[in-house]
Amino acid sequence: MTGTITFDRGCSRAVCRNIALAAVMAMLAWCVLALDADLMERTVSQRYGAQGLQSLNAWKTMMAGLTDAPEAEILRRVNDHWNRT
Repeated sequence: MTGTITFDRGCSRAVCRNIALAAVMAMLAWCVLALDADLMERTVSQRYGAQGLQSLNAWKTMMAGLTDAPEAEILRRVNDHWNRT
């Protein structure tokens, strides 16, 4: 039986259950983070007006483009961004 992979039904169910649980947890985390982002936008808009909201949106756009950057580069860019605004 070279090249054949077999799975135990109990193991397969456990794996599927764990994957489903991880997916549900990821969706819940996404909802919580989305709520925090909305709160952040409202707070910045109330405290700093349109210019503050524009700076926040520019920062979020910049961060989205730095996902693969080294940590030192991210810190430098974030520092530069907020020192400019």
